[in-house]
Amino acid sequence: MNGISLTGRIDQNASILRERLTLLGEQVSTGRKGSSYAVLDTDAPKSMDLRGEITRRGAYQSAISQTLSKIQVTQDVLDRIAAIADKFAADTASLMGATKPEAIQVQAGQARAALKEVANLLNEKFNGDFLFGGSNAHQPPIPDPDNILTSGMATGIATAVASLTPTNAATVLANTKALAQSDAYGTTPFSPFLSTKSSWTTSTTFAVGDMILSNGNIYRATVAGTSATTGGGPTGVGTITDGGVTWVDVQPGNIAGGIEGRRNVLSGDGQRIDYGLFANRNGSVISSGETTGSWARDLMRGLASIAALTPGQTQLGQGYTDLVTTVQQGLKSAVNALALERGSLGVVEESIQSKSDLHERVTLTLTLQVSDVEEVDMAKTITSFQATQTQLEASYRAIAIAQQLSLTRFL
Repeated sequence: MNGISLTGRIDQNASILRERLTLLGEQVSTGRKGSSYAVLDTDAPKSMDLRGEITRRGAYQSAISQTLSKIQVTQDVLDRIAAIADKFAADTASLMGATKPEAIQVQAGQARAALKEVANLLNEKFNGDFLFGGSNAHQPPIPDPDNILTSGMATGIATAVASLTPTNAATVLANTKALAQSDAYGTTPFSPFLSTKSSWTTSTTFAVGDMILSNGNIYRATVAGTSATTGGGPTGVGTITDGGVTWVDVQPGNIAGGIEGRRNVLSGDGQRIDYGLFANRNGSVISSGETTGSWARDLMRGLASIAALTPGQTQLGQGYTDLVTTVQQGLKSAVNALALERGSLGVVEESIQSKSDLHERVTLTLTLQVSDVEEVDMAKTITSFQATQTQLEASYRAIAIAQQLSLTRFL
C-alpha cells in the first residue's frame, strides 16, 4: 500500500507540473500571462481600466484622423477658389479704361466658366459628405452647380448689369449685392437647408421665397402675407395656408442651416473643436470692404458681374468705371477673407493635430503599463519553463522507479 501511495503522490505532483508547464508554454509563445483576466489576479481591475482608456483614446484618434483628412481636402478646395479669386481680382484691372472688345469678351467667357467651377468646388465631397454643407452633409450645398448661370442670382445680376447707364452704377451695384445676399428660393443658388435662417413665428410678415423651419420641415412662402396669430406653424406636406401666407414644403429638416453652428470634432473629454465651413457664409472670419458678408457670395457676385459685361458698355464712361472698380473691390474682399479663412482653418488643423499627438503619446504610455501588468518577463519565464520541464521529466522517472519497486514487492 505504501508503494501505491507513493506512486499516487508522485503522479499528483507530475499533474501539477504538467499544468504549470502548459501555462508556461503559452506564456513563452504569446508573451502574455494568460488569455483571461483571471490569471492577472489583483491586477485585473488595473488592466481593464488601462485597456478602457486606450480604447477611448483610440476612438478620439479615429475621429480626429477623419477630420484631418476632411480639413486637408477643404484646404485644397479653398486654395483653388482663392486662385480663381486672385486671378479675377488682378485681371479686372485690365477692364478699366480703353478696353479692346475682345478683352471683355474673353474675360466674360472666363468668368462664366469660373463661376461654374466655383459652384462645383463648393460641392466637394469627402467619404460621401459634402464639406461645405453643414450638418446636412448628404445633400449638395448648391443643388445645380452646372446651371448656376441660369440661377435667379446670376440672371438677376446679368439683368442689373445690362441696365447700366453713365449715372446709375450705384443702383446697379446695390441690386447685384442684394441678389448675391438673397436667401430667397428661386434667387439663391444655395440649398434650402443652408438658406433657412429662422423658425416660424406668429403674426410675422413673410415675403415670397422666404424659408422657415416648422414642425420638422423646411417650408417656402409662395404667397406673401402675415402668419397666423395662433397655432404652431405649417405642418405636413403639400400646400399649407397659414393666416395670409401660403407655404409649400421643401424638404425635411430639424435645423435651420443658415444659423447652425459649424461642424466640430470631439477631440477629448468635453473638448469640441469647430472646423466645418459653409458654402454660403464665412466660418470664422468677418469680411470687410466691398462685401456681401461672405467670401463665397462676393466671389460669385464678382464673377457673375464680369460674365454679364459687354464691349459696348465701355462707352458708358463713369458708370462703367464705377461698376468695374467696385467689382474689383468685391473680388479683393473675397481674396482677403479667403486668406484669413484658410489661415484660421490651418490653426484649427494644428490644434486638432496636437490633440492627436497627445492621444498617441498617452496611448503609448498606457500600452507600456498594460505590458507591465499583462505580459511576462520572457527571460524568467523561459528559465522557469526549462526548470519545470526538468522537474516533470524527473517526476516521470520517479513514477517509473516507484512502479518497478511496487511490482518487485508484489512478486
